[in-house]
Amino acid sequence: MKEFIVERFFQNEHKTLSECMVVADGGYILFEFKGIELPWNNNKRGISCIPVGEYSAIAVRRWSNKKYALWVQDVPGRSEIMVHTANFVKQLLGCLAPGREFKDIDNDGIIDVTSSQATMDEIEKHIPLGEEVRYIVINKEKPNKIPTIKPNLSFIKKICNHEK
Repeated sequence: MKEFIVERFFQNEHKTLSECMVVADGGYILFEFKGIELPWNNNKRGISCIPVGEYSAIAVRRWSNKKYALWVQDVPGRSEIMVHTANFVKQLLGCLAPGREFKDIDNDGIIDVTSSQATMDEIEKHIPLGEEVRYIVINKEKPNKIPTIKPNLSFIKKICNHEK
């Protein structure tokens, strides 16, 4: 079964940003893109992203506009969570908007995603209507939180000079 992976790496009071990917059954990456969601707000309907976890999702046509979307199922306390076309976090009520890159499109100081419809079109190529995928949401450490390890220069010199 294919996987739709959402690796959240940044969150503030306005939004949650993620690196996302569609992964084939064999583990290789089919498509990578960006994602925006609402910030975490205790999983409250309409104002929060969904909890970290593993869910089932199915490719469908949205009831509201008949456009392609992924419907994320069995989210505790939530319904109608989708991955759908949107460029701005203000267009979301708990769903994820995919895009090509992060950019403040409308100059409001809040990061948006670009090319959301084109990104959804690409997702549809990899997850056609009716296909079910494993939808995985994880929190990823920020790169600037990874500790810097200073090399042991005397050990490196010893190895390079073959000293004992």
